[in-house]
Amino acid sequence: MALLELKEISKEYSGKKVLDTVSLKIQSGEMKVVMGPSGCGKTTLLRCLIRLEESDHGDIYFHGKNIYDKEFNILEFRKKSRLCLPELRFVSPS
Repeated sequence: MALLELKEISKEYSGKKVLDTVSLKIQSGEMKVVMGPSGCGKTTLLRCLIRLEESDHGDIYFHGKNIYDKEFNILEFRKKSRLCLPELRFVSPS
């Protein structure tokens, strides 16, 4: 069983598809990098992953449990996750 599995995640804004059936499996101990040009959906994918946004279609599983289920403890999941979103910028004090 994968540590984290995304199954056919889709998201659109005002009729424009930002994510189109994205699927991904991450095994325990693996590290993944999401890369691509500006506007391709990287941030949207990560925001769906930590439930800051809900996908329009698809499911996300952590240890086999669907993160969209009401019983899923999203706060505990966020504590165990490490994501670097573009909104988090480091500025040198100069």
